[in-house]
Amino acid sequence: MNPKLKLVINYIIIITLSLLISKKFVDYPKENVESIKIDYYNIKNGERMNFGDEQILFFNKMFWNNMIAIFIFANILFIFTLIVDSINNIDLSWGLMFFYLINFNYLSMEIIFNKINFSFLKFFENKSFSILIIIPVFLFSVKHIFFVLRGFKGFDKNEVDFRYQEYNMNEINISSKNNDNENNIRIIKNWFAIYFNFHFMNCFIIGLIVYPIIESFIFYTFNFFDFKDFILFKMQGLIFLFGFILSMIGIILETVADEQLTNFRGINLSKKNEKKQKLIFEGLWKFSRHPNYFGEILFYWTLILLNYSLIGIFHFHNLIGALIMTSVFLTYSIPVMENHMLIKYPNEYNDYIKKVPTKLIPFIF
Repeated sequence: MNPKLKLVINYIIIITLSLLISKKFVDYPKENVESIKIDYYNIKNGERMNFGDEQILFFNKMFWNNMIAIFIFANILFIFTLIVDSINNIDLSWGLMFFYLINFNYLSMEIIFNKINFSFLKFFENKSFSILIIIPVFLFSVKHIFFVLRGFKGFDKNEVDFRYQEYNMNEINISSKNNDNENNIRIIKNWFAIYFNFHFMNCFIIGLIVYPIIESFIFYTFNFFDFKDFILFKMQGLIFLFGFILSMIGIILETVADEQLTNFRGINLSKKNEKKQKLIFEGLWKFSRHPNYFGEILFYWTLILLNYSLIGIFHFHNLIGALIMTSVFLTYSIPVMENHMLIKYPNEYNDYIKKVPTKLIPFIF
């Protein structure tokens, strides 16, 4: 079977199983569901959105329902990693987490709306605004799915990305006949590291990143604001438009930078050794050593801005995903990538650092 097709089929099964199990844990008390509705007409006449204890409780309950769903997804993904005996399958989760959570919350709303005789499908009567809310994360997810599938080389443990090579899959084969206690302990430690770092933490970080938009999406399920009226909410409408534009800029920066790097690698493969250019100096890469990371970080923070503009209150848990990923880029991804390049091309990459002194934000940092 084609490895890309096999990967897609695996994830269809993973998402389906996760949804079937997760929906069993959906728990929204009826009074909290009804209390989330707010008086739109008072807001339109100039009053700010005020949330009472019941409405805040609803948002908290929704957050923890989503965390349970993410935990279930992470564990089922890990089981499939054990089955295929390869860590190469995890990158696609970055693109598919949004679709998983959207479907989970759709099922959640259907379950609770049936309890209060309310149709979730009415949400889509306000098509212009509902589409605008999810466009940024939808495009981000589709972009990641496309790039991961295009570069996927299969489940061969010899084709592991250098980021994962410290977790030597060839030495931790579960079917190993070596019963040495020391070896068994090493196997357990490696698998625990793979589970915690690349399944548990990976899925939670992705989920926390896209959650602000999920929360906004659910909020507008209950409150059918027309987009034209929303813009009349003065500052909130302006913040939304500003955040929406910034999110598009972030996606474009990341996509263009990744595409330029992919094309550079493809062109180099077709050249003879003596004509190969080891490092990319063109396009966005002459302004920043990691323009794709900059676009990605910018996108993550704009989701928080969009959430605030849409709901009107600030939830601290919406900061967690962006804070973690920014820290990961600054303390792990960028140092690891640069050390890898300095080892591989010591002279050339030192020259590149001198020519392009900004590692992330062009002309600033």
